[in-house]
Amino acid sequence: MEMADVSTQIREQVEFYFSDANFRRDKFLQAKVKEAAEGFVAFDVLLTFNKLKALSMDKDFIADALRSSTELTLSPDGTGVKRATDVPEYVAQEAIDRTLYVKGFPELDNSCTIETIRGLFDSFGKILMVKMRRNNDKSFKGSAFVEFETVNNMQDAIKQTHDGNGLVTLKFNQRELECIMPMDDWLKNRSAKKEKQKRAGGGFGANKKQKTELLGPPVYDKGCVLKVSDLPVNTDFNAIKDCFKAIGDVKYVDYSAGDTQCFIQVADITSSVAITNALLQGVKIKEGDEKNVSGVILSGDEELEFWTKSQERVRDAMNARDARNNGRNGGRGGGRGRGGGRGGGRGPKDGGRGGGRGRGRDGGGRGGGRGRGRDGGGRGGGRDAPGADLSAYGPAAGGDRSGQKRGRDDGAAGGSRW
Repeated sequence: MEMADVSTQIREQVEFYFSDANFRRDKFLQAKVKEAAEGFVAFDVLLTFNKLKALSMDKDFIADALRSSTELTLSPDGTGVKRATDVPEYVAQEAIDRTLYVKGFPELDNSCTIETIRGLFDSFGKILMVKMRRNNDKSFKGSAFVEFETVNNMQDAIKQTHDGNGLVTLKFNQRELECIMPMDDWLKNRSAKKEKQKRAGGGFGANKKQKTELLGPPVYDKGCVLKVSDLPVNTDFNAIKDCFKAIGDVKYVDYSAGDTQCFIQVADITSSVAITNALLQGVKIKEGDEKNVSGVILSGDEELEFWTKSQERVRDAMNARDARNNGRNGGRGGGRGRGGGRGGGRGPKDGGRGGGRGRGRDGGGRGGGRGRGRDGGGRGGGRDAPGADLSAYGPAAGGDRSGQKRGRDDGAAGGSRW
């Protein structure tokens, strides 16, 4: 590789370290700026970063490479560097508006890196940040966020990576990518999917006592919950979620309409630090808000209290779901079993509409339906025990499916609205 190429790579790498997109997340670098005289970070510090170290260990060569940068200022003695401008106030929605969601990368291919993903899209405009999405075990999910400098750059990338039928044409290592779309659309689609899943409901497959016992004491990773304060009154839940999702890997948001604070659960301590750093720089939930929000990482008794309450919400949701599901077992479907007549009305000991073979004293059985009989059969249920009395569960008519799974689908403990 020619020295000129190495020089360019050094400049671009150090500019990235101090860029708006990266600097707001990098607690270590922010701390070094505060410690340093006049804000100049020494090359000795920067050379602890592997990517720069791999390019060159020669401090004089690094200094020469940075002299032409319009984004950085070299120290008078040529041994350190700092940003040429102050860090701008961070507005989450602006970052979302210029970011792409890209899916379809090979999950186990070592050639899939931040650099190779950046290389796919850098012809469409300057890229500020590439974030490879990862599972809790740090394995690659096969998707990434690509943040451009401007919204127009992002929109150009959308247009040039799709054909006239809206199909993706861009490939990675001869493999067609599955999806390229604005991050804002992806967030909305995901929220809609979550809401649909909540409305659909679903059984848990264990009785109340079993579920309560299975939960046990809360087990959690420390430092993964933040309390965010100074929210504007009646802040929109989705606005909070989208704001912090753009900064870190958010698993769960605990917020009630009208509150001026909320709790944010994240995947790992890295996301906690990233959000804390952004809050220190200044974060508004929505553009136009009068003031920044504030926040701290929970610890000690306050953190334990959060997780304990989350665990209790999970238990209560499971038990409530059991009650609803069991309530639906009384209803139409008396039938020919002993004591239950075919057809019938809705009195306290009538079988009810529908057929089925029941063994209950007053017409339990396999039938389906919604009924009000004290001893009526259940919809879609199996054979009840002889003489089973379901009166403790109350009328089944109108039983709803509005119960919602508490916690995000990829591992959040505790309740969630999305």
